[in-house]
Amino acid sequence: MKILKLTIENSNNEKVREIDFKETGTSVIYGKITKPNQIKETSNSIGKSLLLKFVDYIFAANEDPNVVKKEINGWTLIAIVKYENKEFKVKRKLGLSEMEVDGEPKLLKDYKEFFNINRSVYNKQIFVKQKSHIISSRSEPTLEDYLSFFSLLDLSDLAIITGEYYKIQDNLKELKKLESQLISVFGNIKPKEINEKIFLTNQNVQEKEDEIKKLNKKISSLELSEEKLHFIESYSDKSYELKKIKSFYEATKLEVNRLKEFIEESDEIDISHSQINLLYKKAKIDIPEMVKRRFEEVEGFYNTVFLDRKNTHQKKIMELENRKEELETDITIKSAEIDEIAKIISVNKIFQEAIKIYEEKSLEIQQLKYNQGDLARIEKAIKSREAEELKLTNEYVVVKQKYDKYEELIKKFQKFIYSTVKEIYTEQVEAFFSIELKKIHKVNRPFKVELNLTGDGGEGVGEVKKLIVDLMVFKYNSLVELLVHDSSCYSGGIDKRQIASIVKIANNIALKENKQFILSVNDFQVRKDDKELMAILDDRIIELAEDDKLLKFTMKE
Repeated sequence: MKILKLTIENSNNEKVREIDFKETGTSVIYGKITKPNQIKETSNSIGKSLLLKFVDYIFAANEDPNVVKKEINGWTLIAIVKYENKEFKVKRKLGLSEMEVDGEPKLLKDYKEFFNINRSVYNKQIFVKQKSHIISSRSEPTLEDYLSFFSLLDLSDLAIITGEYYKIQDNLKELKKLESQLISVFGNIKPKEINEKIFLTNQNVQEKEDEIKKLNKKISSLELSEEKLHFIESYSDKSYELKKIKSFYEATKLEVNRLKEFIEESDEIDISHSQINLLYKKAKIDIPEMVKRRFEEVEGFYNTVFLDRKNTHQKKIMELENRKEELETDITIKSAEIDEIAKIISVNKIFQEAIKIYEEKSLEIQQLKYNQGDLARIEKAIKSREAEELKLTNEYVVVKQKYDKYEELIKKFQKFIYSTVKEIYTEQVEAFFSIELKKIHKVNRPFKVELNLTGDGGEGVGEVKKLIVDLMVFKYNSLVELLVHDSSCYSGGIDKRQIASIVKIANNIALKENKQFILSVNDFQVRKDDKELMAILDDRIIELAEDDKLLKFTMKE
């Protein structure tokens, strides 16, 4: 997809600018200095970057309030684009994401599907500000950065397998976290000691159960009636049941209190759109009708989502209150039953001693069985983690096989960058570009993309490396037909000679590969004694200056 023409219309449908872009080669947006003593003011407020952001909008960038400010909200971008050798007229209403293709309205997502626009890929060739990393706007590339980068360079198998590898690493991280949480119950126990702990716990349970059997025989030897033995067992069981009911009752009370606090706090911060309007009236500030409607929409969304949640919580409170009453009744009944059994048992001292021993042993067994359950969960977590580690090892083998398959293609990229650096620098500077598959690791990501320049100690070397990688992707990718560079990409201490060389190389790539290179550049960044460079820059599509800004006025910050 290419952009051939862009028209900017204000809210009155008046044409503000009409700009033709070159279908092949370099389209230059030139910033002319009219105030030599105020270079930054002249170059930074005339609309070069804004124009590139408008181009980005045509290529389906998301709405950005930093771009569409109040003064241009509702303005229209009208563009002629070329896609699959056919021209289309597209429109985008600023601030509303309203799109049209040949007069047919489309949502932004439908617009992307129509032109097959993958924004994660386009973000690797449209730069309206400096990057932080040679392949990312972030200092540390994300999975999406690697997937997009590999896809652009036709390393599609690497892109697919890298996504799977990341997924296994993330699963492994969560399993390790779960394992640590479960193990923490047992203090400082080490994973390798778990099997020993499980064995010893099982043995202890068996021993306690044997002791209970012996106790029953001892009680029988005292010629206790079956009925009294039943009382002992019943007393122990009902005591344990009562303990569980009381615990659940307390948890229910806590949940009721939490939900009530949430509703009370929510009511305190509730404010309607009419109250907001009243506040603005007191402040003597007029609110546009569109903003009032937005307040109403937000309030409607609030009523739909938040108040539904509040009603749900209130229903839950009623359910929990009913449950509390049921639990209170259960507690009363169980307590009465236990008291009654206790009266029966208390008449015989032997029963009292027997039930005390029985309870102690029962509690010991219960605790051991709790430990058994916890240890079983730990054992399961360890086995899951070990299985995922094995899966990671196997997946790494697949990644290595895919990586080795692209050895020759990566060498081609290395040679391109090496020769490109020779064109950019007059001094002896050498370059080595690498897509490195690191050693297998449970946490560290598998790939590292680097470009090392030896012989350049200038302050702009970091920015030069980013631009060189952009040129490589521009030349070899078959997914995006343009490269967009803002003038800020050429700041950061880059020498004018290097800027000139990079622009000329990009222009040659665009001509040879039938692509678009859209560049904004400032007058003070240009080496004017370079005839080849000036031939490119003089054939500019638009020249902006302090007295001829893109929108004919200066927007407020």
